[in-house]
Amino acid sequence: MTYENRCPICGQMVPFLGRGRPALYHPKCRKIEQLFSWLEDLLIDSRPDSIEHQKKLRSRFWYLANLLNAKKR
Repeated sequence: MTYENRCPICGQMVPFLGRGRPALYHPKCRKIEQLFSWLEDLLIDSRPDSIEHQKKLRSRFWYLANLLNAKKR
């Protein structure tokens, strides 16, 4: 396994598996990047004043915070 570049989130080297385009994010950081993307889409597409929207956002932000805390340990 060779390494191509560094992950912009954690700074670790990203493995290149020899097929297709090299990955941009470290495998463990990919989930965090997907959640940020999902949150951005949610903020753009839905009404910020609905209670259901606020509950979804709160849930996702806590999930993301827990992921980031687990990554630091």
